[in-house]
Amino acid sequence: MGQVNNGEVSECASQTICGTFQGEIVGTSPLIIHLKTEGGIVTGFYKYPLDNVVTPLRGKIDGEGNLTLKGNKKLYPSFSGKLQGRLIEGSFMPSKSAKPHAFYACDFRGEYHSFSITLSDKGYVLKDESLSQKEGLITTHRQQDGEIFLQCDSLNAKLYLKGDSLVADTVGGIPLFMSPYDEGLVFTLMDGFFSGRSFIEFPEKNEERDPETKHIEVSGDVSIISRQIPRSQYITSMWETSHLRSKPYTVIKDCDQAAKMLRGRVKYIADNNLEGEEWRQAGVEIKYKDGTKRRLDFGGNSLKDYFIEYYPQLDVVILENEAGGDYPIDLRDSSNENYVGNPSYRATSPDGNLRINGYYPGGAYDTDLWFIEKWNVAKKKYEYIGDLPFSYAHGWFWVDNSTALFILSGGEENYYEMRVLPFNAERILALPS
Repeated sequence: MGQVNNGEVSECASQTICGTFQGEIVGTSPLIIHLKTEGGIVTGFYKYPLDNVVTPLRGKIDGEGNLTLKGNKKLYPSFSGKLQGRLIEGSFMPSKSAKPHAFYACDFRGEYHSFSITLSDKGYVLKDESLSQKEGLITTHRQQDGEIFLQCDSLNAKLYLKGDSLVADTVGGIPLFMSPYDEGLVFTLMDGFFSGRSFIEFPEKNEERDPETKHIEVSGDVSIISRQIPRSQYITSMWETSHLRSKPYTVIKDCDQAAKMLRGRVKYIADNNLEGEEWRQAGVEIKYKDGTKRRLDFGGNSLKDYFIEYYPQLDVVILENEAGGDYPIDLRDSSNENYVGNPSYRATSPDGNLRINGYYPGGAYDTDLWFIEKWNVAKKKYEYIGDLPFSYAHGWFWVDNSTALFILSGGEENYYEMRVLPFNAERILALPS
């Protein structure tokens, strides 16, 4: 789709791209291409739906919609093709010596009479808006006669692309969102699409977008500014920056296996009521690397009553506290009792300087708690800076050394960008677009 003024697509739409296209390298693989233009220059990337490898692209588009795209760092791979309405098609060459493959990719997003099509982290999703409220991933196919159709098996849906319309094929059973009398129904974009949910996720119309920004002081050294962003920006940024994230930590969830690896450094202590000693409740004894010991009087009958998981790479154990939440223990650092966090929650900036951390405290809290840390070069460890004021947050990842994206739940999910600023930095509330 192209630029939009007052809800109408402009005449230059065929020359303008700002969206995510899904299709196939014919005979090879499904394909996702994300592209945007500025002054005839096209930038973006392509990936395969189940692959985290993203290849940056750069190229040009002319006034007739003819595209040339090449890998941003190498001469190949390369795409050449033409943009016509919601469809890009042409040829793809993975290398200079390989033969070209035909490809096509469609921009499917839209709000229709009985369903909507939006983007997910695995590709396009079709949702029944009328009856079942079910949704499912879309696959794309091209028949021998050249017709392109999308298929959503979970909704029994098969829809052919006809220009800007989708035509349902009801042979062999109708899609869930259709009535038995709708055979051959043509679906066109609803009138409210350009101001509705689907389009807002891909904001390319000429509108004044001035999302509210919040400036929050986290500590005496650091402050943050945050703003809401479109869902599609969150998803495409997650794809585009996947190379910046480290691999997940190894986690041991079996208590017996963890106990063997820990060699008595975390062990169950039964009730102690010996003569001359004060009676204590059963619990867990923790022995840290520096020899410090700590006892947690949680009760219970064995270590299995408390154990949640163990991260051997970090020497961090997660026990269940008395409130049913996380009790994280860093066996390498006896001085850090309150800000260990759960390693599965951590998100570290690409340069390793900042880290988002968190855990679920349980009890009266019905949400996770999040805080931010900074790497101390001299002490060679992360240190607590301050709490992050976001309830029901999750899905954190960094797009550069000072910017992280995340999701806020609680009803509908909303997507946000957080920029970390030194406290003494110039306080500019407007974030770059």
